[in-house]
Amino acid sequence: MGRLCSKKYQNYISRFYRALWLPGLIIFLASSAGYTQIYLQMEKLGSPKTHKFPIGQEISFRLQGRDYFVTEEIRGFRPEEGLVITESELFFADQIEELKPDAGYHRKGRWFIYPLYALGGSATAAGLIGTIYELKLKPGLLLPGPVIFGLAWLLHKWIDRPYTTPKYRFRVVDLRMTVPAEELENNIPREIGP
Repeated sequence: MGRLCSKKYQNYISRFYRALWLPGLIIFLASSAGYTQIYLQMEKLGSPKTHKFPIGQEISFRLQGRDYFVTEEIRGFRPEEGLVITESELFFADQIEELKPDAGYHRKGRWFIYPLYALGGSATAAGLIGTIYELKLKPGLLLPGPVIFGLAWLLHKWIDRPYTTPKYRFRVVDLRMTVPAEELENNIPREIGP
């Protein structure tokens, strides 16, 4: 059996892989050290469903005692106190009254809304064309399109409503494998004098 490539090219390939091994390991370790394991977690009460909001994600929220939503990027957390740090303010995670997640996270059932919009638009266009073709006003041709479009709009508003505290709980979760300094001090063996 012959070789797939010559000895010369095998040497080049082995040197190439050896040259990539150390930088690849350094990049892997650097990225894993920078990966955050502290995040804001939204938990559905009575269900194992959760959604995690890491540092750097933009959220729209309304705090207790406010009647407006604020959209800000999460800058950090203090998990001991359950504190969330955003661009302009600090607040406790349990002070969140309502939260609107980013555009990439939606409730189930959202997949059929955009086809409903398309169906409503095409039915409206077909009704207009049919009315023009018949040369008289026929409500039976004009009515279904706007009704379907309105139904899609109402479903869109209902499905994309904010998450509220009666059904969801918000908390800061810390999964780092560190030992607090207080525990380290308590577990250090003390020298006993003679």
